[in-house]
Amino acid sequence: MKQLFVIKVDHSIDLITNSSSELFVLEGKSLDTVKELIASIYPEYLTEYDEVKPTSELTTDELEIYIDYSRRDSVDILEDEREFFVNEVDPDKKMYFLFSKHQNPDFDKQEELERIAQRYHLG
Repeated sequence: MKQLFVIKVDHSIDLITNSSSELFVLEGKSLDTVKELIASIYPEYLTEYDEVKPTSELTTDELEIYIDYSRRDSVDILEDEREFFVNEVDPDKKMYFLFSKHQNPDFDKQEELERIAQRYHLG
């Protein structure tokens, strides 16, 4: 039998998609506590991820992305509705968001972060 080509796969996720952005959502008492928790697992996280943000600091686009993926329901938020959605999503003000800077952050680190956070594969 002839072998036409061989594809080497690093991770099973490579079979599904070739690129993706990631969002991790964490809960904590404070921003500093959440940053310390992330850094304890992945000290160099800022090389691949933006600064951690509380819900109140999300842009309207970031808030829409979170709602779209967490509820699997598309929403268009008008700027004057933003505060309503911030309060609806995080009434206790304990949620923090970690967006990847680029596509395809380190897969092994994603799995480690998934132990402490809800992961959303943004595709």
